[in-house]
Amino acid sequence: MVWDKEEPNGLDELKRRLWALSNKPAAFRGQADCTWALRSLFDRRTRSETPRANRMKRERKLLDDFANKARLFLSERERLSIDHFTHRPTGFDVWSVMAIARHYGLATRALDWTSSVLAAAYFAAIGEPEKSGAVWWFDQTELESVLHRSWDEWGVPKRDGDPREERAIEAQAFREQYEHLWLTKIHFPVPFPRMEAQRAFLTICSQLGVNHCEAIDKLGVVRKGKFVIPRDLKTPLLAYLDKLGVSAHSLLYPGADVTAQEINADYS
Repeated sequence: MVWDKEEPNGLDELKRRLWALSNKPAAFRGQADCTWALRSLFDRRTRSETPRANRMKRERKLLDDFANKARLFLSERERLSIDHFTHRPTGFDVWSVMAIARHYGLATRALDWTSSVLAAAYFAAIGEPEKSGAVWWFDQTELESVLHRSWDEWGVPKRDGDPREERAIEAQAFREQYEHLWLTKIHFPVPFPRMEAQRAFLTICSQLGVNHCEAIDKLGVVRKGKFVIPRDLKTPLLAYLDKLGVSAHSLLYPGADVTAQEINADYS
């Protein structure tokens, strides 16, 4: 299976496609360069030839450093997740800490998605003006159905004492030797204004160094796709989205902090 690729011919066709996708129970991710893979920031910054054990140690070190150094600057609810993580480092709270750390920009294995196709279109259009962007999407309901049927086969146990019978995915995702490849969603454990505005959540893989589009494909998810936003449509698309109230102000991104970081990078 492959990801169907579309390239709308003109702004009107692009608008129609966006509205058609808005009625789907889908996850969306906008990327400013259509050639970029769906790889987490951690994986983009870690050499693929690095042994898995070393990558996992590096991942854990990043989370430990964040938990220890950022605690004083976090809200009470955020600190509660951090404290649970430091006392039970292999337990469920690792995902809470990873989500909080990702929100603040830490390189983790988590990849950002949104349930809003308009927000994804904004992110596909806001950067890299000389390159065409892309919106990737997959059917969330279909992914959850695949996972529900396969957890036992993959050796992922139910979490003890959980009335919702959620799976203890951390039992396998942090093992140095684990053969099964899966991808699942995680949500932010505390309300962040920016993440709520963007209707954001995350996907994580059972293994490091994985292109998330390949993981979704290997799981057998059929309803998925990628449509390209030509570079010459980026500016008119942003103007259209602004009229709909989808903008840097409504999505709380980019802010002045991000702009300052980009300027620093340009002059470094």
